[in-house]
Amino acid sequence: IPVGSDWPTFNLIWKHGVNEDPGNAGEYLHFDMLKFEVSDKRDAGAFSEYRWRVRAGGFLNKSALSYIDFFHFNAQPLWLMTADYEDAIMLPLYYSLSTPDLFAEMHFKYTTPYLLLKLLPVMSNTLMRENLSFLYLGSRFHGNYTEIGYSLSEIFLFAEAGVYLGFDDFKYKSTGIKLIVRFD
Repeated sequence: IPVGSDWPTFNLIWKHGVNEDPGNAGEYLHFDMLKFEVSDKRDAGAFSEYRWRVRAGGFLNKSALSYIDFFHFNAQPLWLMTADYEDAIMLPLYYSLSTPDLFAEMHFKYTTPYLLLKLLPVMSNTLMRENLSFLYLGSRFHGNYTEIGYSLSEIFLFAEAGVYLGFDDFKYKSTGIKLIVRFD
């Protein structure tokens, strides 16, 4: 039974891959990826919380790396989602940020019942909560990608709707909306 901790969670992951060499029958090509991540989730008052995750890694030997073995960030570009993916990237296309090189990402999400819209009289009596999110991705292969977002969660107790802004190398790139309906 998890009892909680005052310390963040640390993970070190080593992925060793073996691919058959198509040019030489019976020969195998190897690659290694190391990934380190730190994450935490904390209460920040009545019905408020914040969570964050920092992840970095890279490939030690990538001469035998195929596209399927790249590091693929969790991009979820569709405006309608049926599950709440933790640490999802809301705007870029699937696999558009995948990298065969060094990478780093940082996620931050703050949830509270009273931030902006919930201060309005019509909204103040609902159970909805407001969320602010920030995301930074960096890799030698793609440069810097930043995303900020604002969303309302627990709409009718099972949905979330938000607006997100994306930036490439700190220059505006796109805006998108997202509706998440949870069936889990």
